[in-house]
Amino acid sequence: MRIIRVMGCPSFRYASQERYLVKFASDCKALKHQLSIVYENHPSSSSFQDKLKSVSADIFTIGPKRSKWKPSEGSPGNVYPKFLNLSPLLSFLKQIYWFFNIRKITNLQRIIQSQKVDIIHSYFEPSNYAILLGKLQSKKTFVTIGNPITNKNISKLGFFEFIGIFWLAIFPLYFVDKIIVLSNEIRSQLISFGINKSRISIIHSGIDTKYFSRDMARTKDIKSELGIEDEFIIGFTGRLDKQKNLIFTLEIFAEVLKTLPSAKLILVGDGSMSQKIKQKIRELDLEQNVIMTGLRDDIRDILSVFNLYLSTSLYEGKSSSVMESISLGVPVLSSNYKSAKETIVNGVNGFIIKSQNKKDFTDKIIHLERNRNELSRLVETTQNYSACFDFSIRSKRTIEEYVMSK
Repeated sequence: MRIIRVMGCPSFRYASQERYLVKFASDCKALKHQLSIVYENHPSSSSFQDKLKSVSADIFTIGPKRSKWKPSEGSPGNVYPKFLNLSPLLSFLKQIYWFFNIRKITNLQRIIQSQKVDIIHSYFEPSNYAILLGKLQSKKTFVTIGNPITNKNISKLGFFEFIGIFWLAIFPLYFVDKIIVLSNEIRSQLISFGINKSRISIIHSGIDTKYFSRDMARTKDIKSELGIEDEFIIGFTGRLDKQKNLIFTLEIFAEVLKTLPSAKLILVGDGSMSQKIKQKIRELDLEQNVIMTGLRDDIRDILSVFNLYLSTSLYEGKSSSVMESISLGVPVLSSNYKSAKETIVNGVNGFIIKSQNKKDFTDKIIHLERNRNELSRLVETTQNYSACFDFSIRSKRTIEEYVMSK
């Protein structure tokens, strides 16, 4: 089979998504399938490009205007012609811009014809145009959905909010042969929107557990670079955007410092909330205790210095950052978003805090810092839990879905 994977996002680092695509391309090659990957920009990581070439995967670029996107500008999906940001009505047209982007459709059509593609697999909503094109050319179409459709109860959505979500996230799915979701929560949401459950397959996300091993990490080097000695380290890695709820994270940390004044908070990443986060750090007088690293390629090494990973997200699919932390033996303290229980087991690899109460988060952090024997046992059980996150499972299951569709 000849498969084309259309990524509705740019690639700027050799991170979890890129690592998975290399593994997926390798597995495709082993089974004599050919994989091509379409990105919104030319991937920045030469290592990523070289590894894909080594497993005979082709890379194509169809969105040169998006190549100048920076994480601080917001989500990759939020980059449109500027006039589309001028009013709520024009903002609604963003969904049309995603689905009927003539330039991208034309460029992708050329690639499909030159590669003689059998299967078109779309990932991230801005690549929904690939679904339409695939059906027009009578190709088998797949889509992977990694995040919940909405973080709200569907019955409580406003009219225009419902229409926007339906047009952007649900309508394109009527043209898809198979929908792959990365968590049970996403499956439940799709069914509640009327998608036939027989068209949905759950294939849980995963990570490179061999790479995300504490034995491989450069812990001492990172501590030296960041000026860390024996302080208690709380950390986060990922996009600095509204979904991650990092203002709340800072408020929790400010409370922690009242009891643990030498503790450090490390925030790794960039995004649309970067400036607001820096402003909040100044407002709370946290400059001496919070380290913002920006985008990094050495996520494994930085994660290895954390004592706790703190996730206060409003919603998630199945977070790669959380799985990476667990694989490295870093327990996770998480908010109670619906899919958290698919990754975190209370008392085994972390804790889910059921309320959005700062005191509950603060008390748990302080308790673990003051009870290091309990924390050490948690670290051990956390590291032993990582085998089920191996991304080989996701790769194998996805290829099986392709084969069954033929």
